[in-house]
Parts: sequence; structure tokens; C-alpha cells
Amino acid sequence: MEHVALGDTTGMATPATVKAMFGKVKGVTPIAHFHDTRGTGLVNYVAAYEAGVRHFDSSFGGVGGHPAKVKYGGGFTGNVCTEDLVSLFESMGIDTGIDTGRLLETAEFCEQALGRELHGRVTRSGLSPLI
Repeated sequence: MEHVALGDTTGMATPATVKAMFGKVKGVTPIAHFHDTRGTGLVNYVAAYEAGVRHFDSSFGGVGGHPAKVKYGGGFTGNVCTEDLVSLFESMGIDTGIDTGRLLETAEFCEQALGRELHGRVTRSGLSPLI
């Protein structure tokens, strides 16, 4: 089966538009890709999951597009943070198969490599003790 990535690189999608768009995808395996420009990236991933998507594209600390301190699309540069997405899915009972401890170590390594704090909320707050 072919994979097709559908993305919202300016962060304007809403859960309703995400469900509608992915509901129309037939004959291929969709991959969801969202930016968090307007703070809706995570809820859009949940909407994509609810629409049947099982492949997701994200990045450590939200780095992407321009991995420097650049504004993009009227908001912060970058993708939804992998560590935040995985933590959310795990808290919802969705088994990602990802070792969350190692995931946070990798996000912290990315910060060290880039020499700056990234946008991962879970990197700052830690993993939820409820997972």
C-alpha cells in the first residue's frame, strides 16, 4: 500500500477540517503532519487518529522547516513535538511502542546539539505520572 502524507504546514487546520479531509482519503495509507502555529497541532492529531490515521509525522522539540529561531506562518516555526504527541497518545491509552524515557533523552540531546531550548512541553514538565 502506498503512503501519502497530508500536512498543515501553516497550522490553520481544525479538528473538523482534519476529520473531513482524512475521511475522504481512499486507497492509500495516510500520514498526518501538523504544525503547532496556532496551538492546535495536538488536537488535530487526535482528530486524525479518530478518522483512522495510524501514521504520524512530528519532530523532536518541534524543530522543522527552519531549525533556527525563525517565525513561520505568523507563529512559531516547527512541527508538533514528538515527545508531546507520544505522551498524549500514551495518556489516551494508545500504545505507540515508543520508549518515552529514551524519547525524552533524545529531545534533550537535540536541545544540546542545537544549543537552545526547544518547544517540547513534556521535555520541560516531564512525563505524566498517570501514564
